[in-house]
Amino acid sequence: MSEVDLVGLLCRTELFKGLTTEQMKAVAKVVEFREFPAGRKIVKQAEVGEEFYIIASGEAQVLVEDSALNTHQVVLTLQSGQSFGETALLAREERSATVQATKPTICAVLSRPDFQSVLAGIPEIALAVCQYLAVRLAAQCKLTGFRFVSGEELLYDPRAYQIFPESLLRRCEAIPIRISGRTLTVALTRPNDPHVLALLRKEIVGMGLEPVGCTREDYEAFYQRHQTHGGGSSSPTYETGKLSLQYPDGSRLSASLRSVLETVLTKGSDYLFCDFGPEGLRITTEAGEPFQTHSDLDGRELRGELDRFLTGGENACGQGEAEILANGHRVLLSLSVLRAPTRSRYSIQLSDGNRRVPSLDNLILSQPLLRLMKDTVQEPSGVVVLEGESSSGLSTTLLSLATYHAQSAAPGKTLLFEERSQTVLDGVESWPLQASISNLISTAQLQRARLIGIDKVTEVGLPELLQRPLTGSVLLAVYQGQENVFDCLAQTDPGSLPGRRALRLVLRQKLAFRICEGCRRPFSPSLGEVGLLKESGLDNNQSQYFRGEGCDHCGGSGVSGHIPLFEAVQVTRELLESLRESPALRAKAVRTNTTHRFQDYARALISQGTIDPTEGLRLFPAASSSFSFPN
Repeated sequence: MSEVDLVGLLCRTELFKGLTTEQMKAVAKVVEFREFPAGRKIVKQAEVGEEFYIIASGEAQVLVEDSALNTHQVVLTLQSGQSFGETALLAREERSATVQATKPTICAVLSRPDFQSVLAGIPEIALAVCQYLAVRLAAQCKLTGFRFVSGEELLYDPRAYQIFPESLLRRCEAIPIRISGRTLTVALTRPNDPHVLALLRKEIVGMGLEPVGCTREDYEAFYQRHQTHGGGSSSPTYETGKLSLQYPDGSRLSASLRSVLETVLTKGSDYLFCDFGPEGLRITTEAGEPFQTHSDLDGRELRGELDRFLTGGENACGQGEAEILANGHRVLLSLSVLRAPTRSRYSIQLSDGNRRVPSLDNLILSQPLLRLMKDTVQEPSGVVVLEGESSSGLSTTLLSLATYHAQSAAPGKTLLFEERSQTVLDGVESWPLQASISNLISTAQLQRARLIGIDKVTEVGLPELLQRPLTGSVLLAVYQGQENVFDCLAQTDPGSLPGRRALRLVLRQKLAFRICEGCRRPFSPSLGEVGLLKESGLDNNQSQYFRGEGCDHCGGSGVSGHIPLFEAVQVTRELLESLRESPALRAKAVRTNTTHRFQDYARALISQGTIDPTEGLRLFPAASSSFSFPN
């Protein structure tokens, strides 16, 4: 390419349009040309940039990559005359994206050292380039709707930061900086990456997400400050010599499992596979790379300990969870296994257990019901029963209520008794659940507990909650049984329940499938569906309905995770008296005292676009429906 052609190429490049012809000729003298075959990566995301590129001929795509998931997204296609990498001329910044040639491509390349040598002789060029970059940044902010924040605005807010697991924040390069009402502001190095936004939205229940932009340099500087912040949460990486591992009850891990987890935690990893086969034990990372532990392993010992926490028996696939304490910090192990006659493959995922518990404000989205629950938890005394099916999220609700109570209670006043494992939460003391619920409650009262949480009771244990009068404590209990609370209590002699008048509230809970944020779209149901929605009490005055159309993020299902629905029954003297009546009269009394109905809660979530109206009908079908939904 001749000097005239090169100057012409520079003239068409936005970065140099403000230069004179003589200034462009000076720049052209230090430009070199490089050829890239189709499929070759010209620059790679996260590498430090040193050069600015102009496409002289050919075509390239800009890709935003997620190395953790081994995926990428095409965000832009560049043609002849377009450029990329301007920031590299002025600063040592990591590339924000990968650029890959899609056709045989020739680029004009200008390096930072060569550009700086030109600036030494013609400093006016620097002013023109800086003016262009400032204008482009302002235009990008207007175009994308994102504002950018600087290091001074990246303040540490523990309430916002602790909503997300540390590993997710690092993967997304995200900094939660502020909670305002029901909106969470998060600074991102990639604020326009839909995959990052979808991952973050999965973690916040019922809150709006306001993404803002920040540079990777400011992000890294914040992270270094956060690791040493006095009020910050624990880093996901530990020093081997200072790492204490144990189960919540104080018992020790086996030497083999301890060695595996020590290696994972000291490397800052969060996922691995353990393959047991004819050749022995092989441990790999999620990417398939060999995983070296700090010491030799006893495969039989490791396998036996993992099997303790798994369901499904020795010859079936299974899942399970376990909790450990790492230097006193709760870590949750999510386990799974695939089994064949000659081999077994186990997966172990580590996550921050404390951050799996949503705040009460994020869990209960109905403001009247939220106020009712907050007031009830702060009452001087009373019994609240949390009722629902297995795996309906009742334990999470109990933990959320206990955490809320502990925020305003003195140390040691919030006691939690759990059947399987003891949870570690700030301000909440956890103990193993014992066979005699009645004696346990009496003991907790002697310990001057203001809130006693029990997870869980069945039909046998439910009457024990009310065997003795309750004074000075609020009792929260998770109940799961074949019969509802009131039908179960109706079978018990009222004379054996002197504490039954302490029963204040029954909070019922169901889980609904949540619409995927990435593919949520408004739609108009058929007239028949609208009729069913009206009959079920799920319609809304705005006729506003949404559904998930299916995308890569949800595997085409249109849904992503679950969201809880609630119903509250306030217990009155009349309702307690109805326990002696017929089932029909008792059911009528329950309906009369139901102050917050499932259908009302679901209707609000349907109109907000959180759940699909079909999901509402699945949970609460219309009486005249000619078709059925699976339970």
